[in-house]
Amino acid sequence: MSLVTGSRTERSYEISFLFIWRPVRFAPNHLRLSNLCSADLRSAGVSKREMGRGLLRKIIGESYFQKREASTNDFNKDLRALSEEYCFGEIWQRPGLPPKTRSLLCIAMLTAMGKSAELRLHVGGAITNGCTVEEIKEVILQSVIYCGLPAGIEANRVAEDVLKERNLI
Repeated sequence: MSLVTGSRTERSYEISFLFIWRPVRFAPNHLRLSNLCSADLRSAGVSKREMGRGLLRKIIGESYFQKREASTNDFNKDLRALSEEYCFGEIWQRPGLPPKTRSLLCIAMLTAMGKSAELRLHVGGAITNGCTVEEIKEVILQSVIYCGLPAGIEANRVAEDVLKERNLI
């Protein structure tokens, strides 16, 4: 489990693998007593953006998140806010698919679109979300059939680099 601290508030949250949030400090006493889902957090005054930032931090890792924060500027801050609120604060918080499945879907879609930089982040995030090396490999192989060999070769190269960096292959 990792501790996630909202940078714009004094709230801190502990995130379990299943993204059930549990305040651990700076939260009102009544919130410490129970596990909270995203709907509970919203009713407790936690914004979608705050939830999204916490989830994003967990998925991409603290080091990358800090680099992202340091590189935020007037030009990219609105796009980043949109991503934090709607992508990670709304869609990724929905109960219909587990994070592992969402990660595998992202790998397939990014392979199809040929978006190597984003694919790199999502392969790492997939590992964080519990995907196995074999599952990532199978999604890329499945994508080759529908997206073409060049897209699959590029995705395989990106995934292989990430997995080697993490000493998983």
